[in-house]
Amino acid sequence: MAKDFEPMVNVTHIGAVDVSAAVHRNIFVAPCACVLKRVAIINGTAKAKHADNNLTATVKNLGSAGTGTTTVATQTSGSVAISADIPWELTLSTTLANLELADGDVLQLQCAEGAAGQGDLDAEAAVIVEWVPGNGPGK
Repeated sequence: MAKDFEPMVNVTHIGAVDVSAAVHRNIFVAPCACVLKRVAIINGTAKAKHADNNLTATVKNLGSAGTGTTTVATQTSGSVAISADIPWELTLSTTLANLELADGDVLQLQCAEGAAGQGDLDAEAAVIVEWVPGNGPGK
């Protein structure tokens, strides 16, 4: 019988993010083989849902060499508004293998905006990463 593990939680303060230029912030390094369970952003300021004036947040697995391009989670405020001080959930990849990280893999948050000044995160911004040790069914 397999054992279930309670998720481990990492919170990384990323501070103010001006996404008028390409913004990439490393947010997590896998301490062992693990499976990603959740990624969320906490922002101190609300952002309304809007088709054009929005923030798109994507988390990529760069691997241990820093060259990977696998998307593990993404979300846009064009679809889901950001509430102040409440986790804004990113949608995890539906490809299970994309959620499995090897020891030393680096996750990077990449932010882009749909209109100038609309996608910025404030000085309180942080990213929550939940994971469990081991490998899942994706491999």
